[in-house]
Amino acid sequence: MTEQKDLLNEFYHDWLDTDVPLGEALRNTLEESVAVITRYYNKQNRFNANKMDSKER
Repeated sequence: MTEQKDLLNEFYHDWLDTDVPLGEALRNTLEESVAVITRYYNKQNRFNANKMDSKER
């Protein structure tokens, strides 16, 4: 997603097609992004912890 060109421009044009205030749209998008990143890191931490536990045995 970060490698996609003109991502901000695309978001802006998508937002223009809605009747949602920009601040609300950004807040919702940021909350979703933080949730995705948090889930990803939680999975990575569990995977790495399990990996370390198996090495200690």
